Amino acid sequence: MRVEICHGAFKALGVLFVFSVLSGCSAGSRAVVRDDSAVSVQLTCRMPDGKVLMTTDESIATSERSSLYLPRKENGPLHLTAGNAVRDMGSRGDLDVELANGAARSLVGMSPGETKRISITADPIPGPDGKPRLLPMARVRQRPREMKLTREEFSSRFGKNPEIGAAVILDPAIPGAVTEITDTGIVIRFKATPGTEVETPFGTGVIREGKDTYEIVIGVQEGSIVRTGPLLGRIVSVTDRTFTIDFTKPFAGEELTCDIGVL
Repeated sequence: MRVEICHGAFKALGVLFVFSVLSGCSAGSRAVVRDDSAVSVQLTCRMPDGKVLMTTDESIATSERSSLYLPRKENGPLHLTAGNAVRDMGSRGDLDVELANGAARSLVGMSPGETKRISITADPIPGPDGKPRLLPMARVRQRPREMKLTREEFSSRFGKNPEIGAAVILDPAIPGAVTEITDTGIVIRFKATPGTEVETPFGTGVIREGKDTYEIVIGVQEGSIVRTGPLLGRIVSVTDRTFTIDFTKPFAGEELTCDIGVL
């Protein structure tokens, strides 16, 4: 009889203990992100002027976006491993890769539903030879006033058969059209108004007329930040016909402010 009573009492205490633990988990404690935890996050990062450079939030208004903003290849939240560098997103130095790495380092200790503001910087990434990653580019872009192609070249290049008057776009600022079709080839003529201003990723360009070409002269500003695909860089030198971008420092050496939220 005593054993049965003790056994029954033990079972009752066990049930009470389990109930207490479960009650404590649901009412008091919260899950915490630890090293190596797989986490889905929302991330919005801004330049020092407050404009959005990158975001997983598709509702961010266009007016809030920086001129350096580019839509992500994949929509939705980032899937990161807390405390670890990302894989399969691109190369070191790529904007999205460096932002994701900074976010992953900041996740440890956060809880689901929590949002916080962080600052993200990145160490310089020199080229394979250990030197700065410099990219010289043409400041004066030349475009032909006339182009002659064979039928095969035209079809291969533009993916269609030639027709008189068919539009041909090599540069949106200087549109062209097919003007002649003969047995020997296709003639395309391009037309632009000298003095017209066009926007480029590197500054405002002005069209001027040459003998056999049109030229777009870009008003590049030394020290300005520009974006080429996944890379952010700073213009470090400008000449009459060229300019050089330094991609050594991710974020062009700027400190970015990011809002990160754990889902």
